[in-house]
Amino acid sequence: MLQRDYIERLTQQIAELIAKMMGFETKEKLAFIDKAFDEWLRLDPKELEIIPKEELLFFLIQKKKFNIHQLELLAEILAKQGETFFIDQQLLKAKNQLEKSLIIFEEVENKQQLYSIQRQKTLHQIHQLLNKINNNLSAE
Repeated sequence: MLQRDYIERLTQQIAELIAKMMGFETKEKLAFIDKAFDEWLRLDPKELEIIPKEELLFFLIQKKKFNIHQLELLAEILAKQGETFFIDQQLLKAKNQLEKSLIIFEEVENKQQLYSIQRQKTLHQIHQLLNKINNNLSAE
């Protein structure tokens, strides 16, 4: 029961993030995302940005002691941030955040016993954006 309540609260936070971002300009969206990092996860987005991908899970799980639900929320936020960078044509930043989101989502998938249609949809969107980014970067 506690896990279901936590998942419902997590889902509500993600929905609030998306709803508040709708209609914002890119700069406002990114500021709102930074605020979400701080308020919801107590995480400095600049610190997260510079962590190498291969050290990401160790940092989050061992050093920050994130649980599976915090990881999933972070993955969602990173995906939204990557999407926002993509829209703003900041392709390298978008790629970095989307790849980190993917790493975290894969960890959540491996550890969590719940199948999520929404998570699968988000993973599909991340892969599509990464393909577009890679195509754009290789064309340059």
